[in-house]
Amino acid sequence: RAGNRDLLAQAVEIGKHRLAPCNLAVAGLLNDMAQSKARDGDFATARREGETSLVMKRRLGLDEELSRSFNGLGLLAWNEGRHLEALRQFDSAIASARRNNDTAGVVRAAANVPLVKQELGDFDGARRGFEEAIVGGRAIGDDRTQGNALANLATLEIGLGSASTAISLLARA
Repeated sequence: RAGNRDLLAQAVEIGKHRLAPCNLAVAGLLNDMAQSKARDGDFATARREGETSLVMKRRLGLDEELSRSFNGLGLLAWNEGRHLEALRQFDSAIASARRNNDTAGVVRAAANVPLVKQELGDFDGARRGFEEAIVGGRAIGDDRTQGNALANLATLEIGLGSASTAISLLARA
């Protein structure tokens, strides 16, 4: 029996070292697949895979990876029109990124909050949020975040009847 326990302990140790990277990869792939399914409009599958990825990351203690999952689930909720859930997920993404000193994660998640504010009719809050996301994207060197925020701000301005402001914003980019 002592020999079996030793073998089991060895197997557990080997498993920890070999399976953890595999599980991390699976959790990351599930997160990526969720985003792909959401782009395809398959929200039910996207939600299931995104939630599974989040659970795996929590079980594996991958705190530094949680922000990405929360952010993805927030975007999914926003796409589905579940605005309060989207805000909750974005808040979780921001909090997780802050706990891990992940400035880029904070900026990327915070850049999505104004999308929800716009849908909820808080146009001033959305405008401020998009402006902050432009600055934040520039600060972390993320052209995609900066560009998306700029495009979203221009779209907001056009929707509010200020196409000239949108043109001016885009001309300065």
